[in-house]
Amino acid sequence: MNGQLALVAALAAIGGRWLRGGASASIPELSRGNSTFKYVGSFTADLPPRGLLRRTSTATSPAEWLTGLRSRGVTDLWLVTDLPAAGSLPPHVASGFSNSGTWALLATGTSAPTVWAFGWQVGDRTAPDSRIWSVSAHGSSAEGLSASQVGVTEARTALQVALHDIRGVAQQFDELHRWASWFTKAESLLTDPTPAAPYHQDLLPPDADLERRQLAAAVVQGWVFGGMGSWNDGGPADPGAQREYERVGAHLYSALLTALPAATNGA
Repeated sequence: MNGQLALVAALAAIGGRWLRGGASASIPELSRGNSTFKYVGSFTADLPPRGLLRRTSTATSPAEWLTGLRSRGVTDLWLVTDLPAAGSLPPHVASGFSNSGTWALLATGTSAPTVWAFGWQVGDRTAPDSRIWSVSAHGSSAEGLSASQVGVTEARTALQVALHDIRGVAQQFDELHRWASWFTKAESLLTDPTPAAPYHQDLLPPDADLERRQLAAAVVQGWVFGGMGSWNDGGPADPGAQREYERVGAHLYSALLTALPAATNGA
């Protein structure tokens, strides 16, 4: 799964849970305790001004950022995945490149809603434990932006259809055949009583309900979009088959980006 998307999804699910709880529980320590931050060496976020003096500050950890949001009236975080795409590449192809996603976090509460985008830059290439990435969060007005209202059941059905569709195409061509088992596994996770994604098993709070955990696990397993060696890397030589390959890829990508907010928002 795209690591940049996974980090934002974890913030929505786990950070949003903490904010909705009125901060009664201990603040989640994501930077050192969550797999989505495994390769992140630094995290900064410029918090909006507050108070009579309109003082600004910079948070240097997810916990500090969440605390700053709460103090500014934020009571929930929502993953949004349908922001306008930049560039000419199809979104499912562009997602294989850093900072090319169409996702962000919507912060809502008693103050005006804000949208938070996350930029990734390579920092120290020799950092211990390969924590080479520097992540910076930037907030701006969220006027006109709203969270998806697609529920878990609807998202599950749409993802199941997309997985079945792309698996059928993968089974037809030798160059794609190896992907068929990935899609079979992803579809099976939608009904697995003990769903376990191949990685990012801590994307949701540990006590999230089964349907959300099934959906999140299927998204992680079904994400095949990236660079070299991914689903995007090649396809059938025949022009007609190539068009079908692009169609089912775009279809699955859309279903995944619909399913992940359904799993994480309000988890």
